[in-house]
Amino acid sequence: MKNDVLAHHCGPKGADWRFLVGLAALLAGCGSASSEPLLQNAVLLESPELPEGGIFGTAFALEGDLLAVNAATSGLGPEPGEWVGTTTIYRQIDGQWIMEEVIPSPATWMIESRVHIIDGQVLMIAPFDGQCVGPNGEPVPQSGSIYAVSWSGQQWGPPEQICAPNPQGGGALGWSSARTQDGLLMASNPQNEAPSLVRLTQASGWRTSTELSLPRSDLSFGLVAYGGRVMRIHRGSQGFEVEVRDAGDLTQVTRRVPCSDPTETCRAWPLSYNRMLLTQHDGAEIVDANGVRTLLNLAGAGEHFEITGYGETAALLDDLGQLFLIEDPVPDQPISPVLTEFCAEGIANVGLFDGSVVLSCRGSEDVWVVPLDR
Repeated sequence: MKNDVLAHHCGPKGADWRFLVGLAALLAGCGSASSEPLLQNAVLLESPELPEGGIFGTAFALEGDLLAVNAATSGLGPEPGEWVGTTTIYRQIDGQWIMEEVIPSPATWMIESRVHIIDGQVLMIAPFDGQCVGPNGEPVPQSGSIYAVSWSGQQWGPPEQICAPNPQGGGALGWSSARTQDGLLMASNPQNEAPSLVRLTQASGWRTSTELSLPRSDLSFGLVAYGGRVMRIHRGSQGFEVEVRDAGDLTQVTRRVPCSDPTETCRAWPLSYNRMLLTQHDGAEIVDANGVRTLLNLAGAGEHFEITGYGETAALLDDLGQLFLIEDPVPDQPISPVLTEFCAEGIANVGLFDGSVVLSCRGSEDVWVVPLDR
């Protein structure tokens, strides 16, 4: 399926063409599809009151008619009792996103926080929270916590803390996490213990279990789950690489792809079952099933790309706040950043979901939700 955004033309190229055309019309305009109706349908979220230094829109999750947006302090190492962040829950009613609840974070720190929605429950991940108790009965620094909140039918209940099976040694649980068919897969990188992959599932309550123990030096720097597989970015014996494991049996490694510069970590997103997109600080490339690499020509791109996506479409966000959409680019054809009228100073964060894109803007508290034509 060709990428209608990057090829600068519109038309059905496969089963998901409406997603791509909608996204193109939303952010750039495409052919005869005017961006004005989509701009009119965009919803600027009501933002909660934040203290000075608070940043709204640091992480997003969307499932059905529920949307969760994290806010966090910009400061490092907040003092006990200081505001560290919130998770704001919105519900879509008659096409409008209505603020339903603002949940103060129970964590001690929300840096690199994540949020997921699974079966109507909101999971707030604070990787550097230090409130999980070790074997000695004392809180373990940087142990990482997941806080789950559930809807009773009338109100959102108090957060339920979930810890790793063995929080001893810290580990920043959830700093890397991936949604799987049965819950979440998370990385734990303890300082003095063997790292592991931890699975969070729900069966008569949330529980964590260690799915794979790794060698002590084998830290995880990123996780992506797709099509019964898990991509893990880690530092192998030859340097940084992406390894592909069977999601049903994590002991089985089916593929290894070195980062372009193996001395530095990279980021990855699956573009199909056998092709992946790799990014490092100064560029991006496609790696096919045979290991052939195609360097992408990202026109005017900055450095230090963040990567996310939906399905087989990847979204690259550079340090200049420019957004590039990658699905099936034409070799050697320059790829221009996708322009938006929402964020005058550039995009701070982006999330692609089934039927919607969520954007936060630099230099403001604006967070936009725009429905896509499916």
